[in-house]
Parts: sequence; structure tokens; C-alpha cells
Amino acid sequence: MTATALLAAACLFALGCFGVLVRRQPAGVVMAAQLLWLAVVLVLVAVNQPAGQLNRGQGFALLRRRRVAAQDLTREKRNRVRAAIEGMQRGMPDPEAILRSLAEASSRKADAEARAQQAAHRGEGRTPA
Repeated sequence: MTATALLAAACLFALGCFGVLVRRQPAGVVMAAQLLWLAVVLVLVAVNQPAGQLNRGQGFALLRRRRVAAQDLTREKRNRVRAAIEGMQRGMPDPEAILRSLAEASSRKADAEARAQQAAHRGEGRTPA
């Protein structure tokens, strides 16, 4: 039983690795990652069932603790990323203010170009001294 379960877990793990490497859609990658997770669970069940004895649940307790730790770590990272994004958004100027500044700059540029052309036309009529 143990050898068969470990062989099945190895096959599931290989299939999951292949799926993670080959798939392009996020749903396919998640399903392949689930196969990897299933292989880990199967290994824990197989190892905790020595010589036909009933499983006492140590593997599942370990798995549960690891899952809770992983969820806490994920939650902490998500909160850090959220805080960084909010900080960047607070530091960014208002998009409407940027558009207004851009419009003012383009109008000042057009005015300067018009004055430069007028000055060039006035300078053409003069003779060099």
C-alpha cells in the first residue's frame, strides 16, 4: 500500500510539474499546482500509515499547521503589497492636475513659438549694420 501510494504521489507530482511549466492560462497553472499539493498530501498519508496500522493524523496535523502558517505569510505579504500600493498612489499627483499642467504647457509653448516667428519676421525686414 505504501509503495503504491508513493508511486501514485510521484506520478501526480510529475504531472503537476509538467502542468505548471507548460500551461499558460492561470486556471491551468492553479490546477497543476493543486496536483502538486495532492501529491504532498498523498505522501503524508502513505508515510503515516506504517504496516497497515490506522492513521493517527499526525500528517494531517502537520499539514494543517503548515497551511495556517502559509496563509498567515500570504496575508502578511498581501498587506505589505497593499500598503506599498497605497503609498505610491498617495504620492502620485492627481491625473486631472497633470492634464491641466500639460494643457498649460502646450499653450505656453504655442505662444512662445508664435512670438519666435513674429520676431523672426520682424528681423527679416532689417538690414545688417
